[in-house]
This record gives sequence, C-alpha cells and structure tokens, in this order.
Amino acid sequence: MKYYETVVIIHPAIEGGMLKDSIVEVQKLVEQKGGELKNTEVWGRKKLAYLIDKQKYGTYTMLQFIGDKIKINEMNVELEHNPNVLAYMTIKIDETEMREQTGDLDTQIDGQAPQAEAEETVVSSEEKTVDKTPEVSEDETKAIIKEEGDDLPKVDEPETPSSDESEDSQDKEN
Repeated sequence: MKYYETVVIIHPAIEGGMLKDSIVEVQKLVEQKGGELKNTEVWGRKKLAYLIDKQKYGTYTMLQFIGDKIKINEMNVELEHNPNVLAYMTIKIDETEMREQTGDLDTQIDGQAPQAEAEETVVSSEEKTVDKTPEVSEDETKAIIKEEGDDLPKVDEPETPSSDESEDSQDKEN
C-alpha cells in the first residue's frame, strides 16, 4: 500500500450541513475503494485562480490516506462524475508527509481551531518584549555611520547661479 493525498474543491453553493455531507461522501468513497483514511483537513472557502464551471470560489478539502493505485484510479473516476466536486487532484506522497488529524470535521467546518491548538500558554508581558538589539553607545554609532558614509560615492551638488547670472538670464528671456 502507498500513501496518497487528494485535494478536493467542493462547489461554493454547498455550505454547512450539506458541506459536511459532501466531505463524508468523499471519505466513504475512499474507504469503499479500499483506502484507509488517515487525515481530513478542511481548508475553507477560497478564491479560485480561474473560473471552474463558472464559479469564482470553492471549498478546499484535503484527504490523506493509504491505498492501492488501481483502486485510487477508480475513486478518481467517481470524483469526476460527482456534481458537488468542481475539481480534484490525487498525488502520491511519502510516509513522512502524512499529517495527524487536527480536529473533527464539525470543528473544521465551523472554522474553529482544534482544542489542542487553541490552548495557549500564558506568557507574561515581560517575556513578550525582549529587546535583542545590541547596546551601542552614541559615540560608537557615530563612528559606524561615519565609516559607512566614507564608502558612499561623492555626489556633486548642483551649482546655483549667482545673483548676477540669474539677472542676465532674466534679461535674455525678455
């Protein structure tokens, strides 16, 4: 058996309970074709790079599973004929690319973070504001700026006409 990942784009008109039913339908299809489902992630509704069936948006869902190549081809044929699926792509992956299930389907569809990720450790404000810039005295700063400024090319300043030249140019214009 080999490891596979399928990304399915579900029609944007399908939301809520119907979305869950569509995802469960795809999960059952994987299991019917002899696949062992390991992970399902709902990435949410996203704008498509180009129109698919005249749709600008789609709900992305990724499924990772273990399966057999011949059965995966049969699954892809059935996904092709599913009216709720705008597009799909199945690729073979390494075992190291397999992810762990991040939460149940309902939580992912609602857009909430899984409980394990939602629990954050409380960090005091002193730990959050740590200044990692090295301490440099004002004299050292001026020396650094002077050294760096020496490498810069010299720019000639435009000459401003003297008051006599500016009067001459005004007379020529009149």
